[in-house]
Amino acid sequence: MPSKSHLELSAARAFARKDYARGLGHLQALLERVGENPNTLHAMAICCERIGRDQEALDFAARAIAVDPGHFPSLQVLSQIHFRLEDHRLAVGYVERSLEHIPAARAGRMLGWGRALQSLLRTRIAGAADDQLGDLPPKDREWVRWAREYLQSREARDAREADDAQ
Repeated sequence: MPSKSHLELSAARAFARKDYARGLGHLQALLERVGENPNTLHAMAICCERIGRDQEALDFAARAIAVDPGHFPSLQVLSQIHFRLEDHRLAVGYVERSLEHIPAARAGRMLGWGRALQSLLRTRIAGAADDQLGDLPPKDREWVRWAREYLQSREARDAREADDAQ
């Protein structure tokens, strides 16, 4: 069996090439070698999410949270996928949990992300025009706009990756 470092390097190379299915295979072998590790499980969740296997991504991220309830990246993935799947109640719950575990170095940016997502979920106006945001406080309107831009850039990235795969 390949060494732990060889598996990690192989997974990282596959991820860099956007060969997420191959990266997932390397990560599965790594998981078998090192056991339930939240960082490996999180990387597996990301690979699954990138190839459209949302349920598997949710399962891997949930396993990471079972190992480390404060594993911030996995909480973030869980909230993002549930938001995309329009399961707003769960998405908000994971946003709230993730905000409790923000690493200090990323606090400002991640707090902004959390506020944006909470604003979108709370108001359910992701597609609303700016003039329909009038009831929100100015800071929430700003976060909703930011979240829209983020979601649009993510959709554009996904479309580019789909084009590249063809």
